[in-house]
Formats: sequence, structure tokens, C-alpha cells
Amino acid sequence: MRWIIRIGATLAVLALLVVGGLALIPAERIAAAASAKFEELTGRKLSLSGDVRPTLWPSLGVRTGPVSIANAAWSTEGPMLKAEALAIDIDMAALIGGDIRITGIEAVRPEIILERSKTGEENWVFGGGGGGGTVTAETPGVGRPTVWTAG
Repeated sequence: MRWIIRIGATLAVLALLVVGGLALIPAERIAAAASAKFEELTGRKLSLSGDVRPTLWPSLGVRTGPVSIANAAWSTEGPMLKAEALAIDIDMAALIGGDIRITGIEAVRPEIILERSKTGEENWVFGGGGGGGTVTAETPGVGRPTVWTAG
């Protein structure tokens, strides 16, 4: 009989740890940091709507509600990308240290509009030139995780 009580107590403690861990993930700050950094690098607005909630499985991070990415200024087709949600993965060790390290972003059920202007500009080209933003091949984080200090 004692072992049943011990197992029950252990499961209750584990459940409390999971709930407490979810409460410690700054979901809104992570989503805001990702949105701001995206806009800075690409020159395009990343709009998040709906709830932002923390996730533990399949990876530590946050999941947003519907999302859209603004199209090129010359386009009349609406947003370049619309998706049901974004799944943003973060590094737990960096989070414990006070940093937000985004290790992956996944668009859930994306709808993408790719087009060329009459002058030959592509709407999928970001940064530099007339595309706005500051992303280049030398930008820190291009092709690897980037650390943004939480603050």
C-alpha cells in the first residue's frame, strides 16, 4: 500500500514541476523578440495574432496563433505568408542563463505567395538593396542559432 502512495506523490510532484516550468517560460517575450528581430533583419512586418503559449513537447518553446508576413511594398496580393501558427523552439540552457536562444521556427500550414514585379524584383528577396532590412550572408545567426539577450 505504501508504494501506491509513493508513486502517487511522485506523480503529483512531477505534475507540479511541469506546470511550474511552463509558467516560467516567457512566451510573450519570446514571440515579441522573434517578431522584432525578423522585422529588423528582413524589413517585413511579422504579425502575430491569438494566444502565445509555452510548449514542452516535442521541444521547449512557444506556439503562437495565426501569423502573417507582409509582402513587398509593390505587391497587391496580400501577405507573402499566412500560417495557422508558428512553433518557436528555444534552448533551455540559454533560457536558464537569462538569454533567449531561438533554435528553430516552424510555420504550421503555411500559404506562401511568391511573385515578381514588372521590373523583375522578387518578393522573397529580403535585406540589402531595395528589399529593406539588414540581413546578409554575414549577419550573425544566418544558418545557425542566435542569442538575443532577454531584457
